[in-house]
Amino acid sequence: MKQLIQSYKTGEIRLVELPRPQVKRGFILVKTRASLVSVGTEKHMVEMAKKSLIGKALARPDLVKQVIAKVKTEGFMEAYRQAMGRLDTPVPLGYSAAGVVVEIGSGVDGFSLGDPVAITGSGYAGHAEYNLVPELLAVRIPKIRGVVEWESGGVGGAKREEVRGEESEKVGKEEGERGAEGSGVGIEGLKEEGEKVRTAESENAANFTTSPFNHFPDFLSFEEAAFGALGGIALEAVRMARVQLGDWVAVIGLGLIGQIAVQLLASAGCHVIGMDISRDRVEMALEHGLELGATSSDELVLAVREKTRNQGVDSVIILAAARSNEPLEVAAEIARERGVIVAAGLVPLDVPRKTFYDKELELVVSRAWGPGLYDESYAEGGQ
Repeated sequence: MKQLIQSYKTGEIRLVELPRPQVKRGFILVKTRASLVSVGTEKHMVEMAKKSLIGKALARPDLVKQVIAKVKTEGFMEAYRQAMGRLDTPVPLGYSAAGVVVEIGSGVDGFSLGDPVAITGSGYAGHAEYNLVPELLAVRIPKIRGVVEWESGGVGGAKREEVRGEESEKVGKEEGERGAEGSGVGIEGLKEEGEKVRTAESENAANFTTSPFNHFPDFLSFEEAAFGALGGIALEAVRMARVQLGDWVAVIGLGLIGQIAVQLLASAGCHVIGMDISRDRVEMALEHGLELGATSSDELVLAVREKTRNQGVDSVIILAAARSNEPLEVAAEIARERGVIVAAGLVPLDVPRKTFYDKELELVVSRAWGPGLYDESYAEGGQ
């Protein structure tokens, strides 16, 4: 299979040919249909990798401290060897994708062969033809029209009463053609509902009872589902802000995740004020729930004062990427007393103590899409 990887030492990005992953207990193997390129996170990774050793050290002082600690405990040569080994290890790119389940490991009960799924996680949901994903980092793609309930087993074992005869044959023919073109699930000769077929995807699919709906007409598209992780990041930031109906919330940074956060907040009954240096982003957000937009910190401060009668917003969500401490300082200025500031973007966190002290502000650092992330025992073992 093909996969996109990056050298953290040189910054070089390559498309390489690798063996297809072997399914194991607690995992599912997914044939990728769409993977998301995160302009913020992946651009940051690429830029970081292209820096010199000194540049990397200046950008990640936390890692420098770890190396110094290893020098003290294990010696210079061992610390150097481990650091160089880490730099030489290729890094798979991507962390949000969607596709079709083609193999299922033992102990997995939540999925059926042929299920359309959204998958997440760095190292699990990358830019690769196949992704091996823990059961807990995958979710079935939801239906968008909800015409009928599935009788059993997701798409793989489903029946739908409205479809019979000619329509089944038509859909089966279309899917066969799509499979031949390489854009479908790859099931050929499908004509009648419930026909048993062997797919080219997996030996485990020998007894896969399929339906004529493997082209997923009632589901979100794979391209839409590939945004799952980014939606999760926005949702976790909103959750950590502990918003309530009628709250005033400021969103600093109206990139993709900021746009999603605005829509979530508006749907939750919040009044949303946003700021981004891009006028186009502000205008886009205004079309999707933003009540007032600003393109500078000064504009944002004035807007908050006007809308809240100088009381300040109940919470601020920072979804910008910045090298200066300005986003946090502005957030502290516009928050009300005992307000909540959620830092979900890549920004410095040098707390302006006096403002935080005077207002008794609360700072929360949101961890991507929530609890369990980076915890291998949870992601892979469910503990």
